[in-house]
Amino acid sequence: MIGSPDRTVFPHAGNGLRIPYSASFYTAGSCFAEALSQHLFQHKFNVLNHPFGIVFNPISMARQFELLLGDYTYTLSDLIYHDGMFHSPDHHGQYSNAEPEALLFRIHEELQAARNNISRLNWMVLTLGSSHYYVYRKRQTPVANCHKIPNSEFEKIRARLEDSVTALSHAIQGLLDCNPTLNIIITVSPVRYLKDGFVENSRSKASLLLCCEQLCCRFPQVHYFPSYEIFMDDLRDYRYAADDLVHPSKNAVKYIWSYFERNFFDEKATQLIRKMESLQQLLNHRILHKDSDQVWMMKDKLIQMLEQLKQEYPLLNFESEEHLIKEKFFRD
Repeated sequence: MIGSPDRTVFPHAGNGLRIPYSASFYTAGSCFAEALSQHLFQHKFNVLNHPFGIVFNPISMARQFELLLGDYTYTLSDLIYHDGMFHSPDHHGQYSNAEPEALLFRIHEELQAARNNISRLNWMVLTLGSSHYYVYRKRQTPVANCHKIPNSEFEKIRARLEDSVTALSHAIQGLLDCNPTLNIIITVSPVRYLKDGFVENSRSKASLLLCCEQLCCRFPQVHYFPSYEIFMDDLRDYRYAADDLVHPSKNAVKYIWSYFERNFFDEKATQLIRKMESLQQLLNHRILHKDSDQVWMMKDKLIQMLEQLKQEYPLLNFESEEHLIKEKFFRD
C-alpha cells in the first residue's frame, strides 16, 4: 500500500533479510542510533554500543573505526583540557571527566570490550546524521565533538560526497576484513540539524542519502534502511515530532522501529518481540492498591509469563525483569 486519501504510507521494503533473535548487534552513529539500540536491548537482543558515544558525521565515524580497528592507545596528550574537564575530541561529552586517568581508563575499557567482540558480531547498524564536521585547528584533525570549546578553534566543513564515501568505504572494508560474515544496516537519521540552516540541512541529508546508495552498491553486505524517508514522507506531521519540533517523538521512533522489525526479523524473533512487549506493558502498569486481588492476579500472570519466556529462550537473560517483579510486588 503506497497511500490512502489522507496519508502516504511507506511501502514494505521486501529486502529478504531475516534476522534471528540470537543475532548480536553493534550500533553507532547519531542519537537515533541510540534510540534503535534501546529498542533492541529492551527486546532482548544482544547489543554492543559504539565505544565513542554519539557521532553525527561520516568523517568522524570513519576515523573512530580506524582507531578501533588499528588498536590505538590513548594517552594524556590526546586529551583537551577545557572548563575544568578533560575531553577526548574523538568521544562524546558523556566520556568527559575532571580526572584524566578516569577518562582514559573508561576509554580503554570500552575500546577493549569492542575489540574483543567485533569479530563475533552478526549485524551492525550505522546512523548518519550530518555531512558537516569540524576540524580542530591546533591539531588539524577532525573531531567527533567540540565540547563547547570556542568556535574559533575549529573549522566547520561540509564533507564532499566522494570524501564521505571514501572514508566510510575504508572503514567498512576494515570491518569486513576483521569479520567477513558481518552485515551492516546503514541509515540516515531523521533528525534535522536546523542550526546549520534549512537549506544546508537539506543538502547535508541529500549527500548522506547518496553516500548510503553508493556504499550499498559497493558492498553486498551493506543494506539500506529508510528511517529518514519514513519520518519525512510517511510521518509528515508535527504530531510525530518531539517538543523541539526537530527530533522524532517517542511514538515516531516506535513507528520506525516497528517498520525495522517487520522488514528485518524472522518469525521467531518477531514472536519474542511481541511477548516482551506484553511483559513490559504489565511491568510498567501503575499499581494504586498493592493488596487488591487484581494486583495479585497481575503478579501471578507476570511470573507465569516470565517462566514461559525462560523456558522458550534459555539463552536469554531475564534477571532485570525478575528484579523488577520483586521490586514491584515484594518490596516492603
